[in-house]
Amino acid sequence: MNRKGIAWLVAVVFLVLSSVTGCGPTTDVRKAAEELMGHLEDGHWPDPTADFAEGVEHTIAPMGGARPRVRVSSVEVSSGTAKTTLGFVWDLPTGEWTYNTTLMWDQRDGTWRPVWSTDAIHPQLEDGQRLRRRTVAAERGRIVDPRGRVLAGPRPVLRLGLNKPVV
Repeated sequence: MNRKGIAWLVAVVFLVLSSVTGCGPTTDVRKAAEELMGHLEDGHWPDPTADFAEGVEHTIAPMGGARPRVRVSSVEVSSGTAKTTLGFVWDLPTGEWTYNTTLMWDQRDGTWRPVWSTDAIHPQLEDGQRLRRRTVAAERGRIVDPRGRVLAGPRPVLRLGLNKPVV
């Protein structure tokens, strides 16, 4: 192999190793996102993320102390901005609640910083909205016979009582 061929081979090997070993903006954003999601999970925020932390804590406060587990699913980087797809898992008394959402990032002074938006916590949240956990009782079902006639079901109930000392 001549010198030109060896130079090309070295360049290709370098590029492949760089992508495998995790160099570059995509890896930087992924690391920043994973660190930030760790803070979201445990509720301990470093000072540089104060605005983001305040928004998160305000938005999830009505969840009654529940905290999500969050994983970074994907990262897309484009000229000073990035988009991370996040997978949220909330452990609730009725089971797990899972969904994906997107968090945008800006690069300022060589550092990737999250851009606060309520839809970073849930994709259907709008500005000023918050997540809230509440239990809703299920509506009573109907019991029917083979012909479809209702044997038991929801109906109004009247409770009467007698106060013996007054009578």
